[in-house]
Amino acid sequence: RAETAMSGPAIRAVSEILQTPKDGVRTRGAEQPVSAVAADEKDDARKSGEFTLHAPEIAARGVTFSYPSAGTRSEVAPPVLQHVDFTMPSGQITALVAPSGMGKTTLFRLLLRFYEPQDGTIFLQGRDLQSIPTAALRRQSTLISQRPAFFQGSIRTNFLAANPKATDAEIQDLAERYGLWPILTASYGSNPLDAPFFHGSASRLSGGQEKRFALVRGMLNSPALLLLDEPTTGIDPFEKTLLTAPLVLACEGRTTILVDHDILWQASICHHIVVLNNGSVLDEGSREELMSRPGPFMDMYQEALRSQQPATGSEPPRSMPPQGFPVIHAGGRPDFDDDGEMDEMEEMEEDEGEMGDIMPSQKVMPFGLKPGARKPFR
Repeated sequence: RAETAMSGPAIRAVSEILQTPKDGVRTRGAEQPVSAVAADEKDDARKSGEFTLHAPEIAARGVTFSYPSAGTRSEVAPPVLQHVDFTMPSGQITALVAPSGMGKTTLFRLLLRFYEPQDGTIFLQGRDLQSIPTAALRRQSTLISQRPAFFQGSIRTNFLAANPKATDAEIQDLAERYGLWPILTASYGSNPLDAPFFHGSASRLSGGQEKRFALVRGMLNSPALLLLDEPTTGIDPFEKTLLTAPLVLACEGRTTILVDHDILWQASICHHIVVLNNGSVLDEGSREELMSRPGPFMDMYQEALRSQQPATGSEPPRSMPPQGFPVIHAGGRPDFDDDGEMDEMEEMEEDEGEMGDIMPSQKVMPFGLKPGARKPFR
């Protein structure tokens, strides 16, 4: 909701423009994809009452979807999704793996009802998605996009965009839980919520710290459904490592769909995997299942491993996540590979407690390092 509902008016205005033909007459034939954004008022007028999600299972049965064609109004583009079937388990992290342009973002749009499929059904918690009030659905969902939206104003204003009723104490408590509050106080002073926030080149936060900011903001509504769209885009390997533990913490007790360009990182923290290509599901199963047998996922995983290996290096065992990233154990919490030696992250945890828990009195250096520490990556 932090990245969708707060942008609702702008999205709706653009949607109205995009759906209006040049002659100014809007049409919606049976062959055209339905925009749920434009129909929100009618949708919620038809349905009354609330619907509460509890880490919902997500299932697709025969889902087909095409965007409008750039040609005539009666045409649609080739299907982005075609007769898609999958089941994403309740309360787990599902990695959605696919080449670029193969339907990952489209699935997010369908789940949030910005569009509706031409055929098939999406079920959320066993209920047809189209029967769930749109407002209730989005209120209990959070999308963290690869380029989080920030606004001119104070840091408090940027938090309240997600939940206008959140108190300062609630914001601080959540920011402390996810390791953001020490970063804010180190960069903006002892009362950071009143400080003006500037995004981009004028920001005092690194790319990874802004992603953590967006994550904390997205948690202000305690969503039952968490959609992570390329959360590690634009940050370096060290910041990715720092961001991993807060992301995994945010996923606890929620159903999460994780999309990322780094399949090795995805595999290191997910429980379940769905592989899409050319509009169809090629592979699906638990991480352990797909990493133990040949198939489309293992082909992509092995290719990613080979691309990271030096020309003369030996390839690590195919069943292990890349060294240095957390793995999920039976208890659901992240841990780091035990190679017999304490790695950099374990040293940081000894020095600072939980990952990213930097004391306010410490000066925060780029990448979250202590003064005098060397950057392990450039």
